[in-house]
Amino acid sequence: MLAVYLLNIPEKKDDWFPAIDDMTKAFFNEYKLIPNKSQAWAQLWDTPPGGYRITNGTDKLV
Repeated sequence: MLAVYLLNIPEKKDDWFPAIDDMTKAFFNEYKLIPNKSQAWAQLWDTPPGGYRITNGTDKLV
């Protein structure tokens, strides 16, 4: 099976990359568009991809 990537895969990936990649695929499947930054963060917050739980942390308040 051929893997399809909608994002350019960075050389170094942090813990967020799989969630962002899965969200991008789900968004594309629903809307046939790549999300912009605002749409991506709204999608991650409102309806994160299956298997991910995004929470509001208070450990980095300024």
